[in-house]
Amino acid sequence: MTKTMRVGIVLIFFISLAAFLVSWSLYQQKADEKRARLDAEKRLESEMESRRVVERDLEKTRDLQQKAEQKVLEKQNQVAGLEAEAQQLRRRENELLASASQRDQQVDRLQSELAELRTHKDNLSNDIDRQRKEAEELKRQLGEIRQAKEALEARFDRPAVPEGGKGVELEPIVVKVQPSSLSGRVLVVNKEFNFVITNLGKRDELALGDSLEVVREERAVAKVQVEKLYESMSAATILPEGRPIDIQEGDYVRKL
Repeated sequence: MTKTMRVGIVLIFFISLAAFLVSWSLYQQKADEKRARLDAEKRLESEMESRRVVERDLEKTRDLQQKAEQKVLEKQNQVAGLEAEAQQLRRRENELLASASQRDQQVDRLQSELAELRTHKDNLSNDIDRQRKEAEELKRQLGEIRQAKEALEARFDRPAVPEGGKGVELEPIVVKVQPSSLSGRVLVVNKEFNFVITNLGKRDELALGDSLEVVREERAVAKVQVEKLYESMSAATILPEGRPIDIQEGDYVRKL
């Protein structure tokens, strides 16, 4: 074999090696691009699923708000009707008093009727006060439902997972465990953000950091800890030993 042939063989070898290395580099680059594209698609799908979950929770909260507004309107109409009836009774009372002074022979009958009317008026006054208090209570509950809805909308506006891959950070809470027979119900379960909304609140002497046990059919299914507190509602984080899938709307909650 001549020297020229040997040099040619060496050149062919190095050219082939260079071509192989270039091909391998292009293959690796395409593989990396494909993996990056698949990862981006997975993240997009996860974000869309998170939005769908929050939208469902918002719809439930809007339903609660609509029902509360309807009840407030009904109570207001009842109060207006009772006040009109009370006004008529007051006019009738004045008429009977005037008639009693002119007709002595009808005094006994009119006094009896007057007493009944006064009793009816007192009952109506009590009923008006009760209905008015119930209307005020419903207005207050409506305000709290609106606050809960705004909190959900705020969560909806925030990304489901912050940059850096860390989970949602909660405000510091202090656990205060004290046995009690206090019990209520689960109104909303947010599985995406791992929390529930209950109908227990400040009026039930609940405090931030209190632990609640979720119960169904006399069986404990999870434990939660109060994170946000309103007058007649609270938001509670599901503790690590429980899972959102284990909790259902309508489950009982009781203070530990």
